Amino acid sequence: MWILIFWVLFAVLTYMGYNLKYVQFQGRYLFPALIPIGLAFTMGLRQWTMLLPRAWQGWLLTIPYVGLAALDVIALFRMIVPTLAP
Repeated sequence: MWILIFWVLFAVLTYMGYNLKYVQFQGRYLFPALIPIGLAFTMGLRQWTMLLPRAWQGWLLTIPYVGLAALDVIALFRMIVPTLAP
């Protein structure tokens, strides 16, 4: 857990340090922090599902991921594909 916290703090501090030196506010510099943030989200979600009955744990853990996959498909066909069409 400490490695994840350090990783996020390091990514945020390097982002802030770079943007204080050069005026270039871009979120892509926070991409290295996505891995520990996603892992922390998954670990936290798993801990919340441990409070539920065992039969529900597996199914309720998949609902957010199915929802995010559906959101990806909607964004692809409603926003990205029409923008790229000639």
